[in-house]
Parts: sequence; C-alpha cells; structure tokens
Amino acid sequence: MATGIADPGTIHTAGGWVTLSTMDWDQPGRIRTAKKLTGPWAKVDRKLLTRKAAWMGGTKSVWAPSIVQATDGSYRVYFAGALPGSSNRCIGVARGTDARGPFTPYDRALACYAGAGARAYDTVAKEGSGQSLIDPTPARVGGQLVLTYKTGYRGGAGKPWHTTTRMVRLNPAHPERTLANPVHKNGDGVKLTDSVDKYIEENPVLVEHAGKYTLFNSFGWYGTCDYWTRYRQNTALWTGWTSKAPIRLAFPRSMNTCGTGNADIVHGLPEGSWRILFNGHPDRNTAGGPDGLYVGVLGWTGGRPAVTSLLH
Repeated sequence: MATGIADPGTIHTAGGWVTLSTMDWDQPGRIRTAKKLTGPWAKVDRKLLTRKAAWMGGTKSVWAPSIVQATDGSYRVYFAGALPGSSNRCIGVARGTDARGPFTPYDRALACYAGAGARAYDTVAKEGSGQSLIDPTPARVGGQLVLTYKTGYRGGAGKPWHTTTRMVRLNPAHPERTLANPVHKNGDGVKLTDSVDKYIEENPVLVEHAGKYTLFNSFGWYGTCDYWTRYRQNTALWTGWTSKAPIRLAFPRSMNTCGTGNADIVHGLPEGSWRILFNGHPDRNTAGGPDGLYVGVLGWTGGRPAVTSLLH
C-alpha cells in the first residue's frame, strides 16, 4: 500500500505507470511513476501546471487530476480548479508532451456553471452559492472519447446534497474541446445520475466491457470509513442512465480495509485484465481520512464487476 496518493488518476505509458493525485498545482511531488501498479511509486520533481489558467483564482489546490493521450501523442490533464475569490470549482484542461508533466493550462474551462466567467464549453445551470464541478475522468468507450464529472450543491447545513454525474464527448485530436453528442448537437453535457441525499455521489469512472457500459461512483463521505464504490450498468452510452439503480461494488471480506472510495479503473497487465485503484485504511482506528492507495483485481462474473483480490 502506498500513502499520500489521494484521488488517483492513472495511465500506462511506454515507460511504465503514471498516477496523479490531488495537489497544489505549483508544488512538485504529486506526479508519481512506477514500473508496476503496486509500486514502489517514485515522486516526479515537476509541477503539475506551468501556470494557473486565466479563469482560476488564487487557491492553488487542484483536485482529482486525470490524464488521457490525444491522437497526436500529446497528453491532456483534466482537473478541478477554484474560481477567483471563491472555493467553488470548475473543470479545467492542460496540455503536455510528457505524461510526467508539466502541463500548460488552456484559458478556457471545459465545464463550469453559468455566470462563473470561465467561458466553459459545457455550462450547467447554477443552483446557488457553494456549487462546484469536480472529479473529471476521461474514458474511451463506444468508439468515442468522453469525459465524466460530478456537480455538487448543498443548500445549507443539515440539508441534503444534490449531486449529478454528467458526460461530454471530447475531440480525440483536441481533447480540450467538446463535440456534438447524440443528445445535444451543441455538445452540452448529458446527465447520467441525479442524487439528493445526505451523502455525496462523486468520482465517476466509465468503462466498457462485454457489450455493456459500467459507471462507477464513490458514495458516502470523503475522509471517513463510510465511503465506498458503487456502480450502474447500461447497454446504451448516452441515454437511459438515470433509471439505473446503483449497486455496491463487492470487495473480499478478508480484505479488512476501511473505505473503498476514490476508485480508478484501468486495464491491467497482463493484457485483458482489469485493475482497480482506490483509497482506504487498514482499519477504523487509523487517524485521518483514507489516503492509502490499494490495488485490486477487478473480475467480471455474468457481466457484473467485483473485486476478487488485492495485489501486493
């Protein structure tokens, strides 16, 4: 188990594995590399971003960065950055020629809420103060490149959270831009989930397996043991998601890990295998929020996913 890698966003390159984690964009050490998914993970002495984007404010923390390779071999990093004078966040994009960074941000956001001044390609309706868009995750599914992300809003202390998962189609040659999709010809995002609950649903990760699409989300409360991974399945990519009920992802009983959220799903090695990276603790008595990085084998039985074992 590695530590200090929260919200992993992982990619395999010719040189091995690269994972990104929540960080300050101007501080090195949150980009890490490894020959194997189980580590050891070496810190890269490079910043995530070369500068802040024009739409970003003074807060330097960048949440849940993830990464994809464009058709020309360059890379795009997606991240949640804070707006000027606010802790509210929107989705940004940065470009680099090396998966190990650094990345230069685009001055136009990919997704944000109306009135934020970020000139986003995908603009969602504003619900009120305190609204944020976070957890952007790219995926190649159905012969398309897409990005899922979460919106979140809470009307006040003691009130439930309204969280949604949304998806946009990306231009494979220029993944900082959106494309028309079957629902919205102007490229607006499509709502996949809509939850009103005391708990937050976030961290959407979409995969394709055996003719079905599986959408994984974290559910519960980040930083506690009551934070786990759920999934929904659908045979259509762009429609029908909101009617699908979530199912809690099964983990081995012998695992004895507190917290199974912040999951990232990747194709593993050997080819054809699947791996899940998630944050957790050895037990409930460990202080602080789950930030240990665990790696598990994701199996499929009857088309449904389950974690069958941990890798060490």
